Amino acid sequence: MKNNKTNTANPDKIGIGKFWAWQSRGASAAINFIVVSFVAIYCTDALGIPRNALHTYIMQ
Repeated sequence: MKNNKTNTANPDKIGIGKFWAWQSRGASAAINFIVVSFVAIYCTDALGIPRNALHTYIMQ
């Protein structure tokens, strides 16, 4: 008996490259948070920039 089932691609399936690009956004957000936190601490403690001014610079 032959199997008459046709092979069709799943339209919801993405490639491995897009999968890892999508999954890496969480790591990217975590790294961004860590870097901005260290920069903020360095600027306020070592450079003496007021927190309000620093947050204005970072948010622009």
